[in-house]
Amino acid sequence: GERILTAIFMNEVIAMLTPREREVAKLLTTGAGGRQIANSLSISIRTVEAHCAAIRSKMGAATTMEAAVRLVRVMPDKD
Repeated sequence: GERILTAIFMNEVIAMLTPREREVAKLLTTGAGGRQIANSLSISIRTVEAHCAAIRSKMGAATTMEAAVRLVRVMPDKD
């Protein structure tokens, strides 16, 4: 019941992320830190922080770590 509803909600949240936010989210699920994400995507750490803030906001997560833990459960596996 509740677990399925949570998964559906999370999939809707992921669908609301921009393509770049999804890229950042996917890297978060691997345990990558801000600098690693910035280097991997060739963007600044400030831009990573902005994407993480948007992800947290859309997910209703208090911290990036909380968002990452939730994302691990619902993000599709890496291509």
